[in-house]
Amino acid sequence: MRNSITQTVTVNQIAEGSNPSRLIQASDVPMRVVVRNTGGTTLLIAHESNQVANTNSLGDVFQIPNGQEDVFVLAPKQSLFAASVGGGGQASIAASEAMPVKYFMES
Repeated sequence: MRNSITQTVTVNQIAEGSNPSRLIQASDVPMRVVVRNTGGTTLLIAHESNQVANTNSLGDVFQIPNGQEDVFVLAPKQSLFAASVGGGGQASIAASEAMPVKYFMES
């Protein structure tokens, strides 16, 4: 089992030509990730970097207002990217392996 992790990262501002911040990438197993927006602006969250790299296309993003948090479950090898609507973007994350239903039902 992979160790759980916590970290706080600076999130790049959304702008043409900018690189979104990769918050985490799952290993070979599903992962549960809590993302708390600890910055001063809305965070845009997506599974593909190009979905949060373009200010003209926000249809494939999830928004987390400042001071709020949400939980995401990642498939094996899936990533979670973020971009900040303004300057000062920051996210705290807590990630751990998602408990497979098979093991939960057997216990």
